[in-house]
Amino acid sequence: MKFRFFLLITSSFFTILLSAQEKLRIEYEVTPYYESEKKEDIEIVSVSSLFELISNKNESLYKNIPRISNSQIEPSGNMMATMSADINPIYKSMDSKTYVEEAQIGEKLFLIVDDLPKIDWKITKETKDIAGFPVLKATTILDDEYKTKIEAWYSPKLVYKDGPDKFWGLPGIILEVQTEINYEDGSKEGNKYLATKVEVLKSNEKIKGLDQGKEITRENFNKIQKKYLQDQMEMFDGGVDKD
Repeated sequence: MKFRFFLLITSSFFTILLSAQEKLRIEYEVTPYYESEKKEDIEIVSVSSLFELISNKNESLYKNIPRISNSQIEPSGNMMATMSADINPIYKSMDSKTYVEEAQIGEKLFLIVDDLPKIDWKITKETKDIAGFPVLKATTILDDEYKTKIEAWYSPKLVYKDGPDKFWGLPGIILEVQTEINYEDGSKEGNKYLATKVEVLKSNEKIKGLDQGKEITRENFNKIQKKYLQDQMEMFDGGVDKD
């Protein structure tokens, strides 16, 4: 009984400590994946990326941490393609329920300003530990063209309603996310976000927003991006000798 009482006191103290702090910093290992039911002519290799989320109760900044990999991927007979995570920095405001994403098309830099996605989380009783914290499982299916499946694990001990990328809205920091898109041919793809480090920042320095680029809506950005890609394809086709 004394041991259980000690654990309860320790957990309560840690939660109160986090409530009194201004910011949390979480590192995530992000790994894309692709699986196919049929044999592929191209070997697809996933490249993991490292990100950090600096978050307080009202806002957060999620960005890539550049690093040099000492591991080299050697070809194995087939052509090889690599997959890596989208490294666009994202600022989230939980107060206004909006986000700002820095993105680039060609040489032009944009700031995509839009509403945070409305995620209808279903919280389960399933539990495990991540980075030393007890977490609960939550699931949802996004209302997008792919009906993307999401599995998330969040910690009620880390009291901010935040997470990596544009994920948010659970009663605690999300420490793991698995996304999955299923295609008609049986193939599937997605990303896995896994927290590897959690720390409390004692600095009073404010979280900086994103301010480099032209402000634009997600809808207009997608239109510009689509036209840019079409123009690039036409330039490529025009430069290829078809004889």
